[in-house]
Amino acid sequence: MITSGLVITLSSDPALADQAVAEMRTRPELTAGERHVRWLPLAMEARDDAHSRELHDWLRTLPGVEFVDVVSVNFNDEDPSPAHPNPPQMEIVTGGLPESAGKVPALPVSAPNH
Repeated sequence: MITSGLVITLSSDPALADQAVAEMRTRPELTAGERHVRWLPLAMEARDDAHSRELHDWLRTLPGVEFVDVVSVNFNDEDPSPAHPNPPQMEIVTGGLPESAGKVPALPVSAPNH
């Protein structure tokens, strides 16, 4: 099973955007998060790579959808082989660095000795 985290950019036309969200909610493979203006977080569960591509293409061509960002992908083997008990996981982040990137932990400051 492949689980993908997506961010859907919806149309600026509210009627088209609402129609797209309603269509997405009819698919059992999709779980929508809370919509924020034109952006909708979406979890997508697919049987395999072909099914994942089919769902992604369907979303991409849905009226009311302007863009589909893939923000994470998890390859979850339901029956992992003994040689690889933990299937590989990969996270893809787009749109810049996470909030914590570039932050340097504060160092303790001591008073100068006079």
